[in-house]
Amino acid sequence: MITARERLKLLAGSLAAAVLPEGAARAAIPDEKPRAFGDPAGDGWNELVATLADAGRFVQSHPFYGMPEYRALAYTMIVSNLLQDLEMNFVFDEDFPYFSPHDNRTRAGIDNPDQRYSICKVKGGADYRIWGHVGSATRIEFQTYAGDPFTAGGGGVPSALMFEEVAVADDGSFEVFLTPEKTGETWMANPPDTTQLLIRATYGDWNDKLPAELHIDRIGMEGALRPLATEASAAEGLRRAARDLKVQTRAWPMLLQMRYGTMEKPAAIADLPMNVMAPIQDGTSRGAAKGRVMPMGLWDLEPEEALILTIRPLGTPYQGVTLTDLWGNTLEYGNRQSSLSDQQAAINSDGTYTFVIAGTDPGIANWLDTMGIKTGQIIIRIDGKRTKPLDPDNLTSLRKVRLADVGQHIPPEMPRVSPAQREKAIAARRRHVQVRCHN
Repeated sequence: MITARERLKLLAGSLAAAVLPEGAARAAIPDEKPRAFGDPAGDGWNELVATLADAGRFVQSHPFYGMPEYRALAYTMIVSNLLQDLEMNFVFDEDFPYFSPHDNRTRAGIDNPDQRYSICKVKGGADYRIWGHVGSATRIEFQTYAGDPFTAGGGGVPSALMFEEVAVADDGSFEVFLTPEKTGETWMANPPDTTQLLIRATYGDWNDKLPAELHIDRIGMEGALRPLATEASAAEGLRRAARDLKVQTRAWPMLLQMRYGTMEKPAAIADLPMNVMAPIQDGTSRGAAKGRVMPMGLWDLEPEEALILTIRPLGTPYQGVTLTDLWGNTLEYGNRQSSLSDQQAAINSDGTYTFVIAGTDPGIANWLDTMGIKTGQIIIRIDGKRTKPLDPDNLTSLRKVRLADVGQHIPPEMPRVSPAQREKAIAARRRHVQVRCHN
């Protein structure tokens, strides 16, 4: 057993390493010796560090890494996933749960700029109560995961609720029960294999009103005392974070290949078609929101080129278009216009929506900014109950044009935007993200 004197010596060495110059710090650290005691927490830490190194090797050997602009973005993906994985697995506890926000801090995982995700680990078979207030959200969706449904054979979606299925009081408050047996007015099943709860709060109108408020309690633990972390719990949290990081580092770049193939047989990167939309697939079983229609495509543009995207709405409560890089990082959306919801975008006289995807501002309202990235993903989300039939072959259209000729390919009623008006619009976007994300 390590003695108190030895413990203080180790602590002093660690402190010296943190504050002294490198050479002096190395001299102050005691010589490494085989540990005379078990160290599960240290083993868990070493596994996490090894997984980080593995993530680096994975992206460095990936075809995307050959594109200069995708090298820095590779580490954006890794760091974003790491932040979320550590918070969910190491910081928080299923018995004393808090939501980990997935927002503008961590834009990996093809997240939706119109949504603020609230995620937490839960124990399958336990009783939970989710409560809060809708606030200025357009809709709130609830979903549970068993494992990783977005990977081949990785898991499933035990339960999900569309906003239309949630009982909301006149004052905007609500409560949802996540339990094995039916409880309360709004209920989600929590079978033994459930591992995670995900809530999507959608903001179609980017105003500066108060956002949704979301909380969760494990029923019966509201007044219990949370215990001090143990070596075993620390080791388990670090190992789970390492596992999730390894899965996500590989899963998100693979998603677009699955969209042009299947989950079991993804399309080869060299075979991915550019400047076309992929066949529409049902993504609910893979972790997408219940009832969502989610067309996806790829752009590949030179600086003097643009894409004209047209969407024919399905009469749903929400529709949004987002641009992401190939790693699955959503492009900066608080200080750039890389996304637009149906409430933000200008609508055509025939009820359709037209967007211009380009790296240079064409001076129109419905511009989607690629930030100069030559190749990336187009993600469309259509949520809620549809009032118009879905015709997959005519839902969207995409065509490449010269940037200088954009005006000839858009409806004449499309509003034009001056540089001053664009600057004002970007400032309003930033303000909304600050309010929504409490930062």
